Amino acid sequence: MTEKNGRTMTFDRVLQKRAGVMRGSKTKMTFTVTGASKFSQHSVMQFLAAEGVSPIEMYRLMKKVYVDNCMSRARVYEWTKRYQQG
Repeated sequence: MTEKNGRTMTFDRVLQKRAGVMRGSKTKMTFTVTGASKFSQHSVMQFLAAEGVSPIEMYRLMKKVYVDNCMSRARVYEWTKRYQQG
């Protein structure tokens, strides 16, 4: 995904932008993913772990996007630990 100025956005920036947490954001954007597969959530977690995002922040970002379809906080911690171990 690219911004208006043509720069490539990282996935966590896309999540933040869609969740309405960008600096200067005065309105909350609503963006939810329904029917999200476990595979897609694992891909997001793997990317965020590689970016150095903490498990709790990862869970918060994912909860904003996946809402009721988000995996549990315990699973996010478990998988983050697995990604860090290699």
